[in-house]
Amino acid sequence: MARGIARWEGPPRAATATEACAGCHAHRREIVADPAPGAPFLGAYTPALLEPELYQPDGAILGEVFEWGSFQQSAMHRAGVTRTDCHEPHSARLRAAGNALCLQCHAAERFEAAAHHRHAAGSAGAQCTACHLATRTYMGVHRQHDHAFRVPRPDVSAVLGTSDACTDCHADHDAPWAAAGIAEWHGEARRREPHWGSALAAGRAGAPGAAAQLLALAGDCNAPCLARATALSLLGGLPPARGSPATRGAAALGVASRDPDPLVHLGAATAAATLPPADRAAILASLVADPLRAVRLEAARALAPVLDAALPPEHRAAWALAMAEYQVAARHNADQPEALGSLGDVLAEQGRAGEAEARYRAALRLDAGFVPARTGLSELLRRTGREREAEAVLREGIAQDVVPGAAALHHSLGLSLVRQRRGAEALEALAEAARLGPSDARFAFVHAVALDGAGRPREASEAVRAALLRHPGNRDILLMLASIARDGRCTGHRPCLCAAGPGRPSGRPGRVGAPPVAIGRAIGRLVTPRPSMVAKSRTCRKQIAFRDHPKPRQTYDPPRQAGTPVPDAVLPRSHRCRPLLFGLMTSLPPD
Repeated sequence: MARGIARWEGPPRAATATEACAGCHAHRREIVADPAPGAPFLGAYTPALLEPELYQPDGAILGEVFEWGSFQQSAMHRAGVTRTDCHEPHSARLRAAGNALCLQCHAAERFEAAAHHRHAAGSAGAQCTACHLATRTYMGVHRQHDHAFRVPRPDVSAVLGTSDACTDCHADHDAPWAAAGIAEWHGEARRREPHWGSALAAGRAGAPGAAAQLLALAGDCNAPCLARATALSLLGGLPPARGSPATRGAAALGVASRDPDPLVHLGAATAAATLPPADRAAILASLVADPLRAVRLEAARALAPVLDAALPPEHRAAWALAMAEYQVAARHNADQPEALGSLGDVLAEQGRAGEAEARYRAALRLDAGFVPARTGLSELLRRTGREREAEAVLREGIAQDVVPGAAALHHSLGLSLVRQRRGAEALEALAEAARLGPSDARFAFVHAVALDGAGRPREASEAVRAALLRHPGNRDILLMLASIARDGRCTGHRPCLCAAGPGRPSGRPGRVGAPPVAIGRAIGRLVTPRPSMVAKSRTCRKQIAFRDHPKPRQTYDPPRQAGTPVPDAVLPRSHRCRPLLFGLMTSLPPD
């Protein structure tokens, strides 16, 4: 019993008990009808990863996610502990009461001592669950335990803003106070290693260096597989780490092909879905034949826009079978707007516009406030030349009393109005999107671009600087500031072009963006049209309408060392700024 903790000796323990319970004790989506008892969990369900509305950045529970996702993060799970070690398999009762349950594996002389728990013997604070099994109450009645069995890390909570066991009880104090207390108690022996939650927090925020952190977490075999899968899924929403644009895809492929854990396969398929369709085939071809249905379905979904000819011949039959399974799963969940909306996305990507429209409208009949189906339908109508109908669909959604995600509706409406040359109305819609969705950098960026293009640089400057406070290091916003300052329309900006770097607009993975000033001028021509510019603006309007901006005529490789100025001569002309603009924000490390 090394370190006072029992270790399993013998052949690896089967996870049958945990798999059997997961169907009811996980936040998941059912993908087959009547799952067979004892079947692999990922063969019948697709689980939620560590998503922002469900879990805090360090993996602590936030939404009502039940127990499976937390237990997957635990050291006990990785050591082979199963549910039946603690609970009776049929009644779910605990096998022992109080600390006696934990002392089955943890030596009492070490862990039930005041030197360990630092509370009075027999008190509530001396219970193992007080520090290692945090609780949240849902709907006022459901008290749920966080089954990650975490070692309290208030030092991590102080940085990430997450809950911690110490201040759950000592509510009149904060995490730094608790961290100082643990440092005083345990000195150099306390846990101080970096926590993988920092990488997930950076990925969620789109922070500078996030891609590199997520790649490191995805390849860390000592981290929970659920966290690694989540890291892969978050890579899709970020600009790539410095180097080849294929970095994310190569990492996803490498992890998926070598890692034995199916959750990592699932995360890899999710990450690959954000790559350009032409780059997906090599990554996902083998995953459409994965032995677990959840992985196959995610891979098939990601390959929807890929032509059969782009797939290796030996994988085409497997892809067709996986796509058929995907559609069966969607029909099985046809009482849920999410399933119908997702199927509509797949059909739209395959060019089956009529079928896609039917699925979107069916989803909206189930839930008129389901924003993804509404924006998907409006985009489909736009692509088929029915812009006025697309506008009506968006306005109908906005008219709902309370619609979560209404910012996306206003944003799509603003773009629709731009395409219809109704610039003043477009500005109002884009402004409302930025107001309702402050956490989305894209909304703030597009609104600022529209203001600048409309000849209101001071308002654009104020909007983009406020956005930079919420999204430090965002490439779009930094380049927007640079373009305003370069033209002398507003002074006082010192953006970091090294941190911005070349490549993709944040939040638009896989697409190379035109310089922000070009987009701004294009929108400006629509807001204030000038006869002499009609021919040129027609081309720009077409670019905006399809939301796929052309590649810059020139690219450059940013310096690898943070804080090194980029010589003006190596920048594309559209990105050049006066020397004043090369005062770098050294707090922004390179990706």
